[in-house]
Amino acid sequence: MRSFYDRDVPFALDRLEEIRNGIEKQVEAYEKVQKEQKRLERARVKAQLKEKEDAKKKALSAASSIQRSHFGTDSRSTTGPSTRSSAPDDDDRSYLETLASLRRLKVQNERGDSTASDRIGSWSTVSYPTIPDRTVSLSHSSTPSGSSTPLSIPGAFPGSPPPVPPKDYNATSVSSSTISSNTKGTSTASSTVAAPPSIEHKNRYSTEGGTGLRTTFLPRGLKDTFLQIAKKNTMRNLETCGILCGKLNRNAFFINYLVIPEQESTSDTCSTTNEESLFEFIDENELFVLGWIHTHPTQTCFMSSIDLHTQNSYQIMLPEAVAIVCAPSQQPSFGVFRLTDPPGIDIIKKCRQSSTFHPHREPDLYKTAYDPGHLLIRDDLPFKTKDLRQL
Repeated sequence: MRSFYDRDVPFALDRLEEIRNGIEKQVEAYEKVQKEQKRLERARVKAQLKEKEDAKKKALSAASSIQRSHFGTDSRSTTGPSTRSSAPDDDDRSYLETLASLRRLKVQNERGDSTASDRIGSWSTVSYPTIPDRTVSLSHSSTPSGSSTPLSIPGAFPGSPPPVPPKDYNATSVSSSTISSNTKGTSTASSTVAAPPSIEHKNRYSTEGGTGLRTTFLPRGLKDTFLQIAKKNTMRNLETCGILCGKLNRNAFFINYLVIPEQESTSDTCSTTNEESLFEFIDENELFVLGWIHTHPTQTCFMSSIDLHTQNSYQIMLPEAVAIVCAPSQQPSFGVFRLTDPPGIDIIKKCRQSSTFHPHREPDLYKTAYDPGHLLIRDDLPFKTKDLRQL
């Protein structure tokens, strides 16, 4: 099979370069916005500090002016204030009258004179609340409406503390826990336990060179669905291919889309056509290309030379990409493979043979990627199918 990667790698690389340039421009614009925001924030803080400083200076100046105007006295006179260059305004006069009234009130209270309020004139006596000099009984009879419920201590935790969780308590399966206790005459208290952070999948396998491979999950029903789609071609001894797409979640890939591209098939080859529609679908759904699947209606379950070159294109783009081969009439009828790295990828990359089928005498060019391998098959994983062929 000749994939769109094998024939249009320059186009894909140019597109990646355009995307990278666009991201760099966005980052540059974002940095400019951040710098401008920081500059505006510094200017705002500076303006606030200046405003506060000006207000403080004005307040100090006003206080100093009032003090000089109303509290400055002549050392040779005891009957009145010293001569000033200007008369106080109405607010200053009111302020002085208030101070004088409070002084007189204080003197009268200290002397115990009950007629102080009469001598003050229009100013009324300031009254403050006082605590009655008696003991308040907290008996049941003193509660409102004759209620017999005793008073509760504010701030106390109602009821007993929550029970200790069992030893087999699974913290990762509980997103929140409510601790509550109900008592007579008291409200329910509750507290929420925060959910634990999500757990990432660990890399269990690596390439021959030591590079970690993220776990890739494949729905078990995807193979049977693909074979059903390819059934007509298989009966005519024609190959069928599909693209495995999916998402990255918690450091693991999940294949959730089987895309059937437009293609041209023979008994031994399968080449995609109109790759633009495939690119458009992948971009719209924000999918990763995680490998490919194809049938061998007339051959056994193995990787032919053209399959090796096709898989090389996928694996260069994503090391976790796999090649699934289905040979319905053979045993084994199903295999999941990847190129070794090294030596497989380097050897195929340097191959310059132009014929469609040509031998590769080097050993260990590819190996299984399932059982053992980084690909896992699960029964409970959903997936969708998209057929782009014009049937």
